[in-house]
Amino acid sequence: MSITIIKSKNRFHSMLVGLLLMMTTAEGAAQASRVNIDANFKPHINDKTFQNLIHMGGNCFNKKSRLSDDGKKLILHLCRMVNNGWVQIQSDNSPKAGLYFAGFSSKLEFRNNSGYSFPVPFKVTKFEVKFDKKQDNTNTVESWDFSCNVLSDGTPCHEILPLYSFFALKEISITAEFTLPDPLTIESGAYFTDQELIFDLGETFSLPEALFHIGFYLKVDHELQITPQAGAKPSVLLEPKGGWEDYWANYDEKKRIALHARSSFGISSSGPLTFTAYLKCEQTEGEHCAIRSDKDPSITVPVESSLTLPFNINKENQEKVKKQLLKVGKDLNNNIFNAINRVEDGIGHIDFKVKRSDVADMIGRGADTYRGTVTVIFDLDLL
Repeated sequence: MSITIIKSKNRFHSMLVGLLLMMTTAEGAAQASRVNIDANFKPHINDKTFQNLIHMGGNCFNKKSRLSDDGKKLILHLCRMVNNGWVQIQSDNSPKAGLYFAGFSSKLEFRNNSGYSFPVPFKVTKFEVKFDKKQDNTNTVESWDFSCNVLSDGTPCHEILPLYSFFALKEISITAEFTLPDPLTIESGAYFTDQELIFDLGETFSLPEALFHIGFYLKVDHELQITPQAGAKPSVLLEPKGGWEDYWANYDEKKRIALHARSSFGISSSGPLTFTAYLKCEQTEGEHCAIRSDKDPSITVPVESSLTLPFNINKENQEKVKKQLLKVGKDLNNNIFNAINRVEDGIGHIDFKVKRSDVADMIGRGADTYRGTVTVIFDLDLL
């Protein structure tokens, strides 16, 4: 009996994780600023981070968003133009009367349409302002920049401005760190989050409460790899336990036997994923594949095919996959399997069995050869 184990060809053959960041200024802003950022990830044993960052638009102070050197963080530079006119500093020297910023630190909740979610740390690390300044007794305008590093403990940063001077804000930008999730730990699917970034900008300048409205879209497509075991043969021999030679040497016509064979394979996944497995056969008997008699092609015998997978791949009810009966065509009620996390070089096998009653009939018909072809398909498409 020949056996073929394949991965369905209509699935992706590489893992792609695409990150799209969409950022616009809050409604009512004088100028909407938009940033698009793409990053991708392809599975490799020595490279488990995002690569190939593409950044279009939204640059402020000639700075571009980038990946950190270790690939684990996305350093975002977000900017917007502001034009609130001239404002005279009238208050005392309190911090909120000047340039003032209380930072933002949070965990953005990513979710998919199935309800699965995970938190991702996001924090502002730097605040920058470009503004014009003039004294009340002159029309001479000076351009100034102010920047401060936002402390991790949330301490506000500020600049006390001279009393009775006039100031006009021109640009505001923030630098923020987005800690990228490890794509090897995320289930396949599309994830998104949408949130306003709200800051405390003091009491003097009229600015919208939400400077930025930020949305992330993250897509993960994991790869399932099925490989033949070293030395594995494309065909297997169905035989009694102990082999045919031992059976005939100790033949007992009253002893009923079953026939068995096993085909092993390697299985790997680049991260958590869900898949099914099913059979395609040269000939069938009900829901099973079958072997056919060489002497009388009208005679076929059913062969049960059972799947065993590594310990970190479970059934939907969290039970281990051990001798799980496979059927011809998809059986999504019984045969959906979940890789809990990344699987590297796992070992699985298919056990084939001809029942005792069928073997008795085969022996009763005399010497013959029975053969057939079984294809085991592993498929990420659950539709």
